[in-house]
Formats: sequence, C-alpha cells, structure tokens
Amino acid sequence: MDMRFGICTTFDRIGLLEKLGYDYLEASIQSIAFLSDGEFEQVKEKIDASRLKVEAFNVLLPGDLKVVGPEADEGRLVDYLCGAFARAKALGAEIVVFGSGGARKRPEDFPEEEAMQQLYRAARIMAECAAPYGITVVSEPLNRGETNTVNSLAAGYVLAEAAAHPNFQLLADIYHMALENEGPEEITKYGDRLRH
Repeated sequence: MDMRFGICTTFDRIGLLEKLGYDYLEASIQSIAFLSDGEFEQVKEKIDASRLKVEAFNVLLPGDLKVVGPEADEGRLVDYLCGAFARAKALGAEIVVFGSGGARKRPEDFPEEEAMQQLYRAARIMAECAAPYGITVVSEPLNRGETNTVNSLAAGYVLAEAAAHPNFQLLADIYHMALENEGPEEITKYGDRLRH
C-alpha cells in the first residue's frame, strides 16, 4: 500500500500544496456550502485545473445547525446536507467528517438519553442524504473540551452502529484520542468501522 499525504487547509493554498508535494487536501465543507453558484464554480475550476484533488471534507455542520437538544431541526438538516453533499461530490470527495462539536453539543438541562436518540437519528439522516452521492460520513469523536457527546472511539462506534447504514462510519483522530487518554491500540478494536 502506498503512503499518501494530505492536509486540512483552504483552497487558496492549493498552489503551495502542489509545490510541497502533497497528494490531496481536506477542506471544510462549509467553505463551499454557503457560496453562491458563481463562487462555487470558481472553486471548482481551480480544483479541476490542479493535480491535487479534494478527497475529503471536514466540519460538516455549522454550530447553529443543532442535531441535539430542543433546537434540533431535521428539515433544515436535510436541506443543508443535500446541497453540501452535491457540492462535495462535484469536487470529487468521497469522505465527509462529522465532527461539528457545536452542532452536537447537548444542552446541560437536556436529557442525555433523548439527546443520544436525536444524534442516532441525525447520523442515519446524514447517511441517507450522503448515499446518492457516493459519500461516506465518518463520525469524529472529539475531546470533552469541544463537545459533550461522542468523546471516544467506543462512543463513535456505537453511533455508527446505531446509524446502521454503510454510508455512516468512523474516524480515528490521534489528537482527540490523546486528550481523552485513548491509546493507539483502541484503533484495532474498531477497524471494521474505520474509514478515515
């Protein structure tokens, strides 16, 4: 298997990344989701002209698009996802990372069990919206300083299992794992769901 190197950055750095020898880039999906059609076409032309491709996007949801708590809005979620995934696919992405700590943060006075049921439902919706575009959404367990739901690979695995859809899987991020005192050996426990 060949080792490939990508970096999380913005589209304006694509020329520099080519010079430095990177193989691909991962950008924030919000950097394209809210562009006008004309602005998006300019980004697409830049990517099409480059040897680098956008294989993945991160930061799936804006913080104000809540999927947990009393403000959760499934209709707004579906509308946003359809547009975002269509644009991600147009740029060649196959992976979209669901970190989005603000969107999934449970309000302190909101019941935990209800919050998790909302999150499981949202994961299923994400998968169903992503599937027609050939995109896999990967759940990113974040450290407790960023959110209060899904803070470990084990919890991310449970979320992927609850989504029960091939287009919703799991990501392992060593940064967050280290902050949550998870050793690299944890990765081997969840390999059947790891995609990024």
